[in-house]
Amino acid sequence: MATEQAREHAQPKTRDGQDNGTERNRAGDFLKAQVQRSAETMAKVIDIHKVIDIQKQNAELTAERVKSLVTASVAYGRGLHDMQLAYVDMVVRSLELLQRSSRDLATCSNPAAAAELQRELLRESMDQLLEGVTKVLQASSQAADQASQPIHEHLSRLAS
Repeated sequence: MATEQAREHAQPKTRDGQDNGTERNRAGDFLKAQVQRSAETMAKVIDIHKVIDIQKQNAELTAERVKSLVTASVAYGRGLHDMQLAYVDMVVRSLELLQRSSRDLATCSNPAAAAELQRELLRESMDQLLEGVTKVLQASSQAADQASQPIHEHLSRLAS
């Protein structure tokens, strides 16, 4: 009788001769493996989203930097144009002075008048040269200030 009760309480056997406890253990192991794979997949998805966020931030930062550099280049280009205009103005004024001085020297009647005229022309040409160089330097300084402004603004946004 004891053996009959033991048989009743014993795990029933499956068709292959394995008991239900072993089959439950296998099913549990299978479910654990599925949960583990799902967790690993979720971790990968989260990592991918982090990478995407980082790449998005890098793209935005790069776009801001490129915009700052392009704005700086455009501003400097305008400054170079202003410098060219100052040079051209300086050359035109020098040529006009040279033309006028040649004409005036041809009308001088004595060497003392010619020397006086040359002294006056030299003074005037040096004044024009100083004025022209000052305009070129001012245009250069202004170009550098305007070109560096977008870069400084970008760097200050990064610092804050």
